[in-house]
This record gives sequence, structure tokens and C-alpha cells, in this order.
Amino acid sequence: MDIQAEKDAIRRQVFAGRLDIDPTEKAVWDAAVANRILSLLPEGTRVVCAYVSVRGETGTEELIRKLRASRIRVALPRVIPGPERRMRFFIPRRESDLEISRFGIPEPRMSEEELGDPTCPVIVPGVAFSDRGARIGYGAGYYDCFFAREPGHMTIACAYDFQVFPEAVHPVFSADPRDVRMQKLVTPSRLYTF
Repeated sequence: MDIQAEKDAIRRQVFAGRLDIDPTEKAVWDAAVANRILSLLPEGTRVVCAYVSVRGETGTEELIRKLRASRIRVALPRVIPGPERRMRFFIPRRESDLEISRFGIPEPRMSEEELGDPTCPVIVPGVAFSDRGARIGYGAGYYDCFFAREPGHMTIACAYDFQVFPEAVHPVFSADPRDVRMQKLVTPSRLYTF
């Protein structure tokens, strides 16, 4: 099995699927995902690590709005240049405090407050997921490296239903033992708990 070729094929399939989503349907799906994630958060949650969705990812705008309306602070990731593949989370005060990274992703400025909670829930993006909690990302490994350094976080992945694949049919999901598996996976129609 050519692992990289299969991962690339899955990525192409998902990217094509994301381009075909009707905007009205996407809004309904994103709201369903946001509500399901909110119901999973432990009572007393004060901060959640999230991400700003881009390029057809499962939308987080509604989720971030609802978190802030619930007085839950939202930390967003910033990639730190260097060979260690470091990613740190900062808590921007306003959406206007974000800047576009070299990857074209809105990131908080380093002058913002840095996250100081090694156990808060983290909402994890991804290209594809298995029905057993494995994840295929974009290939840079930033989230895997982050969780290797801070393994105490609750991991909640979110995706559209067509991004979930049966691992028994696609063993590529279990090919790399360094990949961090998710504890929860939320889609518009389903909650997976691992």
C-alpha cells in the first residue's frame, strides 16, 4: 500500500466534496455542528481552542460566536516558524486582531494573551477522519506535535459527514502511530465517541 498516495487520493476526494456544498446547506450543517460541540463541553469550561475555518472547512464562525456569547474565551492557533512544527494558541480580543499567515489562514497576533490551560477542549480541523477517531490533516503535522507536547487536552474534531471514512476499508488511517486520535468527532448528523 502506498500510504502517501492513498492519503492524497482521500484529500482530493474531500476537497472536491467541499467545493460542491450548497451555501445554504453548509450554514445548516455548521449550525448543527456548533450546537453539538457546545453540548459536549464540560460544565464550567472557561476557554476553548478553536480555529478559523477557511477553504470550505467545517465552518467555525457560528461556533465561535456562540462560545463568546456563553462567556467562553476562544483561543486560536498561530504557527511559529521553525523546524519544530510548533503551534501556540492565543486569545484575540476581537476578530480584527487577526492577521493572515503565510498559509493564508487568519491567526492571532503574538502580542495577544497566550493560552495557559493545558487541559481545555481543542476543536480540531482535518481533511478526513476515520470512524475510529483517526485523522488526516493537511500534512504538516502541527496538531500532532502540539498534542505530543500537551496531551491533556480534550480533542473534538468536526467534519461534514462525507469526510468520515470506515477505517476497516481504509487502513491508511492507522498507518502512522504518531498521529493523534480524536476523543470525539462531530458531524452535522452524528457524534462519534472514541
